[in-house]
Amino acid sequence: MFNVLVPLINNTPVRDLLNIVDPPGTPGATVIRLAGTPSSAVLSPTGNLLFELTVPPNPLGGIFYVPPTYSTLTVINTATNTVVGVPVNVRGVPIGAPVISADGTRAYQSSSVAGGVNTTYVTVIDTASGNVVGKPIRLDGWSAGSVVLSADGHYAYQATTISVGSVFTTAVSAIDTKKVATVGDPVSVQGWIRGSMVRNLDATRLCLTTTDEVAVIDTSDMSLVAPPIAVDGSPNGGVVASPDGTRAVVTTDRGNFPDNTVVVTLVDLASGSVIGTPTVIEGFTNSTAAGIPIFSDGGARLNQITGAYDQNTKTSSTVLTIIDSSTGNLVGAPIALPGNDTRFMAVQVPDPADSHLFVASGITQTYDSMVITVVDTSDGTVVGTPLVTGYGTLVSAPGGNSVYVSAGFGGSTPTGTEVSVVDSDGVTTGTSRPLFSPPIALLASPGGSRVYQLTAVGSHIQIFALDAVTAAGSSVPVSVGGTVNSALITPDGTKIYDTNNGSSPLLSLSFPYRVTVVKTSAIR
Repeated sequence: MFNVLVPLINNTPVRDLLNIVDPPGTPGATVIRLAGTPSSAVLSPTGNLLFELTVPPNPLGGIFYVPPTYSTLTVINTATNTVVGVPVNVRGVPIGAPVISADGTRAYQSSSVAGGVNTTYVTVIDTASGNVVGKPIRLDGWSAGSVVLSADGHYAYQATTISVGSVFTTAVSAIDTKKVATVGDPVSVQGWIRGSMVRNLDATRLCLTTTDEVAVIDTSDMSLVAPPIAVDGSPNGGVVASPDGTRAVVTTDRGNFPDNTVVVTLVDLASGSVIGTPTVIEGFTNSTAAGIPIFSDGGARLNQITGAYDQNTKTSSTVLTIIDSSTGNLVGAPIALPGNDTRFMAVQVPDPADSHLFVASGITQTYDSMVITVVDTSDGTVVGTPLVTGYGTLVSAPGGNSVYVSAGFGGSTPTGTEVSVVDSDGVTTGTSRPLFSPPIALLASPGGSRVYQLTAVGSHIQIFALDAVTAAGSSVPVSVGGTVNSALITPDGTKIYDTNNGSSPLLSLSFPYRVTVVKTSAIR
C-alpha cells in the first residue's frame, strides 16, 4: 500500500499540500518522502538517477534486532526530483547496496532468506520504468555481497556461501542480464568467503578469498584459472585488486599475540599464481579499514599497515611496509609511523596512479588530535614533516594530489569543525575558518570549485561551501532538518541529496524519512 502512495505524494500536487504541514525547512529545497527506514543510497554513474533502498521499521525498536523480510527500492529522477514508477519490494534481507550498470539502465539488488537451506535472490530493475525485469534469480546459499558486473554489463556474478553442517563452500554464479537467467554451473571454492569478490578491468577474471583458499576464475567459461591458493592464516578482509587490474592481494593474520605475523600474498590474475614469495611481517593487521592493503603507483606498489609489539619494552607502534607488487620485494625499510597505534585511523591514495600515500593516526586516547604522514611510495620515504591536526577524517581531493582533513575541535566531544587541505609535499595549503558545530561529512565532486562540509546542530545539519583549493569560505550555511542517514553529491556538483529523519510529527508514523535535495548554488 505504502509503495503506491510514494509516487502520489512526490509526483503530484499532493506534495505541495504536504509541504504545508511538513515543510522542507530549507529555502528552495525539494523534499522526497520515503517508505521505510533507509538502508543505503546510490547515484547512477551520470547522477541522473538516485536509488534509495529502505527496509520496514524494526517492530521491536532498539530492544532486539529483527531481520527485515523485505526491502524497498525507490528510483528517483534527479532532473525532476520525482519517483520513477512505483517502488519495488525485494524479498529477504538486503545484502549490499544496489549495483547500477554503467549505462544506468539496470539496477541489481541482492538479498537473502534464511531457512533450512539459505536462499539468495538477485532482482533486476529497469531504471526507466522502475519495474522488475523477469523473475528474481534464485541461488542456493547466503549472499556474500552485491553482484559484480562485467565490463559491458551483459553478465552479473554473484557469490554465495553454502553450509552443510559445519562445512562451508562458496559458490560463484554467472547471470545473463539480458535473459535474466543463470549461465552454466557455479564455480565452487572451499570455505566461507571473506570480504567481497573483485574483478580485473575487462572482467575476464574474478578473484575472491575464503577462510581456506584464494581462487581466480576465468569468466569466459566460469572455470578456475589455476588450483586455488591455500590461505596461510586468517584473511583480514577480502581481496584487493590493483588499479590496472593485473594483480590482487590478500593479507592474513597468523599466530597469537604477542607473536603474531602478517602474511601478504600477491596474486597474478592472468595466471592465478602467487607473485614471488609472500611477505611475512612481524605484528598484526589493524582491525579498522586502515589495515586493508592499498595499491599506489598505478598498482606497482602495495602498501600494508600493521601493528608491532616490542616484548622487551612492552610498547607497540604502527608500521608501513611497502612492497613492489611485480616481485614481492620490499621497497626501502619499513616506516614507523607517528601517533598512537591504538587510535590508527585512515589511509588515502588520492590518485591511484600516483605515488603519494596519506596516513592519519590518532595521537591521544581522547580522540582530540591526529597526525598526518605523507609517504612517497615509489621509494619508501616520508615527505616533509608529519602534520598535527584535529581528530577527523581524510577525503581525497578531486585533483588527485591532496586530501581534505575534516577535523573536529574542542576535545573528545567536538564543538566545532575545521577543514584543511594537505598536498603531496606534506604541506597545509589552506584552512577553513572555524565552523562552530561538529563534523558529519565532507562532500567533493570531480572538478568542482567548491567542497561542502556538513555539520551537526541539534536535530538538524548545516551545509557550508568552501573553496576546493584553499578551504576558505565565508558562506552562510544552509540548514536541513533531521539527522543524516546518508549524504551524496551529484557528479556535476550541482545538488546534494541528504537522506534524513526530518519529517514533522504529523508524517513521522507513515513517512518518517525523506530526502532533502539542496541546490549547491543556493549555498552562497
